[in-house]
Amino acid sequence: MKKKKNSESLYMSDSFSEKNRKRAERRRRVISAIVIFSVIFIIVAASTAYYLVIHYMPNFTHESFYTYYDYSPNVIYSVVGGEYADESVHPILREDELYMPVSFVKRYIDEYIFWDKTDNRLSVTTENKLIQMRTDELNYFINNEPFLLSLPVYSLDGEAFLPASLIEEFYGVTITLQKERNIAVFDMPEHEKRISEIIVKDAKLRFEPTIKSPVAKDLLLNENVFVFETAGENADFTKVRTEDGLIGYVRTSLISQPKVIPPTERKKEYTPPKLFDGKINLVFDQITSVEANSNESRRTSIQGLDVLSPTWFSFDREKLNGDIINIGDKGYVDWAHNQGYQVWALITDNFDYEVSSAVLTDTSIREHVARQLLTFVSLYDLDGINIDFEMVRETDAEYFIQFIRELAPLLHAQGAVLSVDMYVPTASNRYYNRSEVGKAADYIIVMAYDEHWSTSPVSGPVASIGFVERGITATLEEVPKEKILLGLPYYVRVWAEDKSTGEVSSSAYSMQRGKEIFDSAGAEFIWDDSSKSYYAEYTDKDGDTEILNRVWLEDERSIEEKLKLFKYYDLAGVAGWKRNLETEGVWALIDSYS
Repeated sequence: MKKKKNSESLYMSDSFSEKNRKRAERRRRVISAIVIFSVIFIIVAASTAYYLVIHYMPNFTHESFYTYYDYSPNVIYSVVGGEYADESVHPILREDELYMPVSFVKRYIDEYIFWDKTDNRLSVTTENKLIQMRTDELNYFINNEPFLLSLPVYSLDGEAFLPASLIEEFYGVTITLQKERNIAVFDMPEHEKRISEIIVKDAKLRFEPTIKSPVAKDLLLNENVFVFETAGENADFTKVRTEDGLIGYVRTSLISQPKVIPPTERKKEYTPPKLFDGKINLVFDQITSVEANSNESRRTSIQGLDVLSPTWFSFDREKLNGDIINIGDKGYVDWAHNQGYQVWALITDNFDYEVSSAVLTDTSIREHVARQLLTFVSLYDLDGINIDFEMVRETDAEYFIQFIRELAPLLHAQGAVLSVDMYVPTASNRYYNRSEVGKAADYIIVMAYDEHWSTSPVSGPVASIGFVERGITATLEEVPKEKILLGLPYYVRVWAEDKSTGEVSSSAYSMQRGKEIFDSAGAEFIWDDSSKSYYAEYTDKDGDTEILNRVWLEDERSIEEKLKLFKYYDLAGVAGWKRNLETEGVWALIDSYS
């Protein structure tokens, strides 16, 4: 019996141990789960905190303007509106006066300012002023009249520098030098200003539109800032400029609604005179000698004519120093004025690239040319000058534009008109930059003729209607209609084609003579609707060679087709090349369209 009892006790003991073991195992599993959960919780909490810090905790680090942009504290930087200027040459202080590089002025204020390094001369042109200054001199000239500067222009390492005070005087800009940070702040009168106040304490100006950007400056309550644009997602930030020239971003909710100060329009200095009640009718008068001015044919009145443009001025090819060969005549002008005509004398570049280059690229020669022209305006009592420079190289184009810009205010100051002859625009002559020339000149004359010129390798019309219309529409893309005169051809080009070789030659005739040549040969004139002119041809012989003679006739009907375009596009007038080649009926026709 005793042995049986011991066996039962052992069994009960083993069962109790198994229960304890299972209980311990469950406890270990619970503890492990708690530990794992706790670790996961800590990781998630830490990650969440890290995320919140990374994404929502502002950056309170302050960084200097110089460090952030890698700028030098010893250099003056410029601010234009809401941007730091991109400049290779920086402003400088000279005897405690701020000077700005001309390259900066050209880029941000006046694209037409002209610095001639060779001549050490700076030219500023406005609608009625030509201002010229030499470096390190206090004398300067406005339309050739001497004045005295308080501070000189000077040059350094090939760059011209203008006193800030002079820039303010010439252009009406406001320039403030913030000496604490070496920032020159420019405000343009033609730009709208928007000014807000900081409406909370300790607002932060940041370099970028995010709270993670370093702080550029702590802004004060009620501090004024210039507002430019909203930025960032949902427009949370606004781009501003402080009064001391720092540019950055502030939370939009921390500034007041901006007060808007409208731009100040610059007063227009020059308004071209209203020349005539209707449209302008100009004719070029080709004159080759002084004596030709008094020919009887030039003392006949013309119905509806407004302006005569005699070809009086050219250049001395030998000297190439800008000396003008003058065949003008006061009696011609007096007769024209008595008839009620104005006289816009023409100056040509002699149809010579070398002449135009020599005249245009040298500031002193341009000045010499302008002085002579002004003298002729006064001497002959001219009403205007016509510029006929047809041989300008692309490399000289900027100087051509500068010549027009320098001459225009001088002529305007004397009450004279400036007109400029231009080709029909094509890709090859785009560099003439009609847009810029048109801003300075009073009129652009589109030479809508010589579509097929004297030495053309193929025969064709002088001015087909498509060619003329392309000339008008392409010029209108750059020049307003109020400044455009449509060039009309008063001549005929007769073509001779060698049937065996295909070689082509041509001769120019008056409108009447061109018709007579084909009438006498028994040729039939047929209206060519594609060119809007009459076409005729006949064959004759030159020895054993058969010659095909062809003409696209310019007559009153073809001229009227061009006048319809002139009227449709509402241009300022017409300009015909040339006097005494037209038929009598042309004048009455033009007068009916004026």
